[in-house]
Formats: sequence, structure tokens, C-alpha cells
Amino acid sequence: MITIKEIAEMAGVSISTVSRVLNEDPTIKVREETRANILSISRKHNYKKSIKKVENIKDLSQYKIGIISRIGSIAEENNPYFLELKNHIVDHLTLNGYSYENLYLEDADISKLKDDYWGLVVIGMVDKEVIEQLQTLTSSIFFAGFSPNDSLYDAVIPNLEQAMRNVINHLLENDYTTIGYIGGESAEWSSDGKHRIIKNQRLITFEEEMRRIGRYNPEDVYSGAYLMKDGYRLMAEAIQKGNLPKAFILGNDQMAVGSLKALSDHNLDVPKDIGIISFDNSELVKYTLVPLSTVNIPTDEMARALLWQINSRHNGRETPYKVLISTDLKIRESTQQD
Repeated sequence: MITIKEIAEMAGVSISTVSRVLNEDPTIKVREETRANILSISRKHNYKKSIKKVENIKDLSQYKIGIISRIGSIAEENNPYFLELKNHIVDHLTLNGYSYENLYLEDADISKLKDDYWGLVVIGMVDKEVIEQLQTLTSSIFFAGFSPNDSLYDAVIPNLEQAMRNVINHLLENDYTTIGYIGGESAEWSSDGKHRIIKNQRLITFEEEMRRIGRYNPEDVYSGAYLMKDGYRLMAEAIQKGNLPKAFILGNDQMAVGSLKALSDHNLDVPKDIGIISFDNSELVKYTLVPLSTVNIPTDEMARALLWQINSRHNGRETPYKVLISTDLKIRESTQQD
């Protein structure tokens, strides 16, 4: 098995940095690229940390965690946010000695699942009936990216409300006086095996904040799926309609990539003619022709907080914790005017 010293040599960092990253030290300040590289090397070489024994628990691997994705396995591969979040959760669980199993609500019948899970991690929105079904499997349920009931369940979510306000303020400060929104619809998995469409928190906050400052125009709001093709289609629709706002906020990076292509195809310059900013800061932003401003949602920090919730439940914590993870803006050329 690979050692911490060998991981440090391969990653080009100190042994102390590797040790603190692998031991979830919340005080360490390290670039996300460095953290991800350390975790990738440790996973690739099957590193297993020494587990501090929790009272009455001799082997954490016997405490299996079911990781439940609301979307199916194919859709997950095409959703950078869900995939990155899930990969980080898997990294932190395995590095801490837990066993896990991937489950997909679109592909599985909850009633036929075995009740041999110590805990379940649910990624994405599910309705009350689904949660009640999951409670027949275990009482230890943790939610990532969604908080169904703050008084009953542990949850880790990004602070999208503050993120949207920060985005709007950034655009206004850069003289984008009119702002539109192109986003996706949130889907909640229901007990009848269907997706129920509900209003997205990004859009809710956008409408509230724009109304508050007297700049809301419903004609500049477009909704579709969180896909590149919908980003392209909706931006093309806005262009054809005319009277474009000075800037658009996109619900995620995938939609932003499609929107940038539509603007390019219609000979519109970003950021001179129109500003573009999105959410997620996924790997996609590395490949856009115009460097994309975006909201960084720290999925690794979300996973670390989730692991703390799991470990503290092992240690006897009973009060549910809702952890709100701060985001930050990555300002690049797509919203920088001369």
C-alpha cells in the first residue's frame, strides 16, 4: 500500500499537507487542484488511512453507506455538478474506511432494496414519500444539495441565495444595467417513479432580488433543461426576439457553453455586446473560447462536511445539522468590460 510520503512525492507537496488533507483538517488552506490531486493519487494507489477507533466500532467497513442519486447513471455522467459531488463523497468515504454502494432511483425499486445499510446519502431532490420509503431501510439519512426538513435530517447545501445576490451585484457594478436569466428546471423524484418539476432556488432568488431593486423583466427569463442544447436554444430564442439585456445569468456551465455558441453564431461579442456568467465552475469552463465567469460551488467541501456529519452520528450526535456551504465568484473575461 502506498504511504503518505510517497503520495507527497508524487503530488509535489509536503508530507504535512498530504496528512492534513487526508485527515480532513478543516484549518488547512490548500488549492482545490492540489487537494483533488492528492485524493486522486491516494485513490488510484488504494491508500487506506489509519482509522481512529470509534467506541463500540471495530471496523467502519461494516457500516455500509448507500449513495443514492436522484438521476440515472447515464444522466449523472452528463451532469458535472452531480458527478463531481458524488466523486468527492466517494473519496472521503473510502479514505475513512467506509464501504459504499451506488444506487440510482431511476434504475432501482426502493421496496426491493436490502436493509443492510448503516446510512444513506441522498444526492438531489426527492419527495416526502420517497424519504418515508428510505426510512424503512435505515434511520441514518444524509442529504447532499437538498434539505427536505431542517429539524429532522442532516443536510449539506450550497448557499445559492447568497451566490445569486453576489452575481447580480457583480454585474451591476460592471455596468450591466439589464440582466436576464436562462436556467433549468429543478426536478424532484417522486414515489411514483416520475420527476416532479419545482421552481429552482436560483430562479427564485433572481426574481426576488431583481424585483427588490426594480429591474425585473419577465421577458428576459427563460427556462429549459440543464443541457448545452437548451442553453443554445434559449439564447438563440432570446436573440431572435431582440432587445437583449446587457447580461445573462446561466443556471449552470453546460447551459452557458451552449449560450456562448449561440452568441458566436449570431456574431455577438462576449463581453462587449453581452455579459455571461454561470454556476458550478466545472471542468467545462476550461474549454470555452471566452473564459467564463462562474460561481464556484465547492463540492469537495460539501463532501467533507457530509463526512463530518456521518462520523459525528457514529459518535452519538442526535441533533440534525444543516450545513450551508459558502460559494465564491470566479470572475473571468465573459463579464469583464474594457
